[in-house]
Amino acid sequence: MNKPDVGQKIILLGASGFLGRALLPTLKGISRTSVYGYSSREMDLTSRSSLNQLNGILDVQSTVVILSAITRDRKDGEEAAEKNLWMIKNIVNYLGETPIKKCVYLSSSAVYGNIHSDSITEETRVSPVNHYGRTKVESEILLRGTAETMKIGLLILRPVAVFGPGDTHTAYGISRFLRAILTDSQITLYGDGSDVRDHLYIKDFALLARELIAGDFTGTYNLATGKSYSFLEIAETLEQISPVPFRLHFQPRNIPLAHQRFNTEKLKKALPTFQFTDLKESLTETFQAFQKELIK
Repeated sequence: MNKPDVGQKIILLGASGFLGRALLPTLKGISRTSVYGYSSREMDLTSRSSLNQLNGILDVQSTVVILSAITRDRKDGEEAAEKNLWMIKNIVNYLGETPIKKCVYLSSSAVYGNIHSDSITEETRVSPVNHYGRTKVESEILLRGTAETMKIGLLILRPVAVFGPGDTHTAYGISRFLRAILTDSQITLYGDGSDVRDHLYIKDFALLARELIAGDFTGTYNLATGKSYSFLEIAETLEQISPVPFRLHFQPRNIPLAHQRFNTEKLKKALPTFQFTDLKESLTETFQAFQKELIK
């Protein structure tokens, strides 16, 4: 699993999750870099002592990437939030005793809550509305404090909803739509489906994260395409590519209508040549992967 020790080291915590499985291979492609990936089974971050596995591995040329978290669609309760925060506290305590070069934290666009905005930037005020989002904000604060004290470079990534092959999440959005088509021949939209959101393909997430992790980047970056689509537009695109007929079902929304569009100028300036995968292409690849998985 690990490369020989050469040059810098990257330690990925949360390597077996949806995002981790996509990111790990791309990190291993960075030249002169040793990559160590740890799953939750290999390292239980709710236990401070589990981090002792990193003794003798971390040094002043190391980068620690934190993906580990209990996602909100699995359990957005106080217990899950407490565990997520406890994991970060354990990491913060460990890093307070272990000098490293850089820490990368996977936060989330959930920190902005249900804000209605046509230009969300990294400077937009955070206003989380659920336990998951609030925990992300608190974790960012804890990591900033440690990074400042220990003189560690800190990179915070706030991705919008990520989708793609291998996604097991069930939150409202693309992956739920695909499963609903394949199992129920139906997509349920809230309200009239006009809510506008930005979505990020898993392959694009992995490539963006790799470039920001490997480069000399610190600070906060929203990971978004800069192109937002309504849920109805996504459903209509799925109608074009789906070999399976399905119907649209509309039900009253349980939260106020809010459109969200991201201003990605900071990301474009950092990675000016990056090209995002076309939405239709990414939906097609994801649909095909979900179909194969269902057949299994």
